[in-house]
Amino acid sequence: MSKQLPGVGSLISESWRLFISSWNETIKIAIWFLYIGLAYFVISLIIKYVPVLSPLMMAAVVASVFFSIWAAIRLIQVILELVDEKKPTFGKKANKFAIDLILPLMWIGILQFVIILGGFILLIIPGIYLAVALMFSQILLVSEGVRGSKALQMSRELIKGRWWSVLWRVFAGGIVFSLGVGILSSIIFLGLSFIVGPDFLQASKFGQPIDPLIDGTITLLQSIIQAACISLFVIYQVKIFRALQKTK
Repeated sequence: MSKQLPGVGSLISESWRLFISSWNETIKIAIWFLYIGLAYFVISLIIKYVPVLSPLMMAAVVASVFFSIWAAIRLIQVILELVDEKKPTFGKKANKFAIDLILPLMWIGILQFVIILGGFILLIIPGIYLAVALMFSQILLVSEGVRGSKALQMSRELIKGRWWSVLWRVFAGGIVFSLGVGILSSIIFLGLSFIVGPDFLQASKFGQPIDPLIDGTITLLQSIIQAACISLFVIYQVKIFRALQKTK
């Protein structure tokens, strides 16, 4: 019989403490999300004044997807080590490890999407069940090297019999952290809207594309917030993952 998982309050407080204490380590990886946003901003600025170069944006989007996946893998790897009270690894070997897992992680993501979508097409409840049951597949890839459908199967086995407990912890922690980040983001964006005007907050204008400079600025600010806060969410998920393994 599985042991009881740590409570939500304990998981949140432990995640917050690790987030603060490990800031210097995690920001070395999380800052790549800022670099991606900065590159997007620069390209948006170029396109604003040289519209003929607009195809660059598509190339930037594709490149940003791959860099974001690489950064996500590295962040999971570092946080797994921190949660296990190990010294995080950096350097060429760790970077190559993440590069080698980009395509396997994308494949797992595709499998997840297809399976969860199928669950939602049948009924909403199966889709929700599968979304929770398969949510640790990527962490299993990075932690255990498990690939493809086996990672999905192991994630489901890990949660088996504890689905409601996991759902509650994921939901409660996500709400707490999302509210904090949402308040921070609102303050930043509202402050800037007073400086540059209300158009800054518009994702698009009626029938007209958004100004590339505004689009790039918004993306850059979102990247700054993401780089500052993303480690907290990953730490919380890894904490739940390790707790599931220890109490199985």
